[in-house]
Amino acid sequence: MLKFPIRMVLFDYGNVIARVDHRRFFMNLLGPSLPEEKATELVRDCYFGKHSLGVQFESGTLSFSEFQKRLELFLAQAFSPEVFRDSFNRMFENVPATFQLIRELHGVYRLGLLSNTNDVHFEDVIRKIEIFSLFDQVSLSYQVGVMKPDLRIFQDALAKSGCHAEEILYLDDIEGYVEAGRSMGFQAICCRQPELVMNSLRGELL
Repeated sequence: MLKFPIRMVLFDYGNVIARVDHRRFFMNLLGPSLPEEKATELVRDCYFGKHSLGVQFESGTLSFSEFQKRLELFLAQAFSPEVFRDSFNRMFENVPATFQLIRELHGVYRLGLLSNTNDVHFEDVIRKIEIFSLFDQVSLSYQVGVMKPDLRIFQDALAKSGCHAEEILYLDDIEGYVEAGRSMGFQAICCRQPELVMNSLRGELL
């Protein structure tokens, strides 16, 4: 149950606005015959796990060219910059229900984006989605220098909003990030099934 007044709705990107599957990156890069189990292992070990290349990249401490070089070393295989970048960008699938709700909320509430992301995904994918111009503000991990659930990225969003924390509704698919938002005083909802959540919110917010 939401508490009112709400002045701002703050959206995560991955799996809220667009579904993201990091396995697709490796399957795009290494070929569709790559078993899903192997792709899952590569995501775990190379991207988020012991090598944490994705974490470094999305924290703004690693350039995309360095990210590519280190991943190539791990895979013992080289790729052209064009193939690598194209493979990296083709891991998203838009969630139409979220797009529609954002259109309907525009002009009624302040809208914001709060995302763990990198400069390539922001420039090549996120900025090019048709609803991006409807956001009043963005807080991005690679720009702030920290990733969720670090509270500094939530503080960045709050400072830009001009709202009190309790006037912000935050939507994310990861419970730990939702809890971080709540610790800031935001109203926050976990969106593991974004279509259901967006349809429910439509009835409450509009």
